[in-house]
Amino acid sequence: MNVDRDAIKVAREQLEKSSYIMKMHLVILSLGAALAYSSHAGVLFFDDFNGENNGVSAPNWNAFTNWRVTSGAVDIIGNGSWDLQPGNGLYVDLDGTAGAAGTMVTRNALNLGAGDYVLSFRLAGHLRPQYGVNDEPVFVEVGSSLAAQTYTLPYSAGFETFTLPFSLTSPQAVNLKFQGSGGDNVGPLLDDVKLESRQVPDNGSTLGLLLLVAPALFLIRARPELRMASQS
Repeated sequence: MNVDRDAIKVAREQLEKSSYIMKMHLVILSLGAALAYSSHAGVLFFDDFNGENNGVSAPNWNAFTNWRVTSGAVDIIGNGSWDLQPGNGLYVDLDGTAGAAGTMVTRNALNLGAGDYVLSFRLAGHLRPQYGVNDEPVFVEVGSSLAAQTYTLPYSAGFETFTLPFSLTSPQAVNLKFQGSGGDNVGPLLDDVKLESRQVPDNGSTLGLLLLVAPALFLIRARPELRMASQS
């Protein structure tokens, strides 16, 4: 049987190149996964209050799914009833109808690793000028003074998003707190509380990233041109 060695060599080279293309696809996928891993920003907590009380407004509400009212009182309003900002579902009036502004704290502590985080939320003024109430501040705190700030909005201000970034150098369990002020049953409004991770913690993540990239580096070194050159 006559064997066409040149044809076999050409076929082998084509097979090697096809295999190399497949490996390069794997390289791209591996590097893409590594990049996505390193730049991951995950939502760790979110509450828009729309599920409270079956979507119906309620005064002095203290049966939140994700919150405890630790002092004073708050109302849930909206969805067409006491709706000061239509189109936003339910939201919280931080000065309920008990003559004492409320303080809300997450019902369960959030277990966070070392890294960078951003707490975001929407606030609006009380939007009831007929009561003659001055602008009232809202105090926001993460953990035990990991991050804290007071926000004061004009009574006529509609919903606006605010952010409060913070960093942890070691794992901690933290609570989120929103505290109204006053006691006149007319308070600023709160909605859409969200906590996001902005950086993957470094407790072992660097090693994980290297493990993702290492196969790609190995495949790049195993180019078919080098192997064929060693066989010639």
